Amino acid sequence: MLPGKGNFEVIEGPRSGNQRIWCEAAKFAAGPLRAAGNTRMYILHPNGKAKTQANAFGTGFTINPTQDILDQASRPGDGGNYSVSVKRVGYNLSVSHARGFCTVNVLY
Repeated sequence: MLPGKGNFEVIEGPRSGNQRIWCEAAKFAAGPLRAAGNTRMYILHPNGKAKTQANAFGTGFTINPTQDILDQASRPGDGGNYSVSVKRVGYNLSVSHARGFCTVNVLY
């Protein structure tokens, strides 16, 4: 967990891709945080050196964004970009959208 209500970090595992990171974020948000499917998860800190685990990479998320995060918010399709990012503060997906990545049949 990261400091602040609704803030958490997903630690990158071996061969984790962006979709897998979002999937794990959605599972955590829906599980321990009890977030509804339409709750938006925002990137709090981009993928990089983890803040909660030594010698690891992670991405910070929040379901309780500050105004600063909302001011930077973007979604898939903004500006014609449909890639799923873990590198832009404020980038966001709904819990339901991200959970859809959990069933994608790709190797991680």
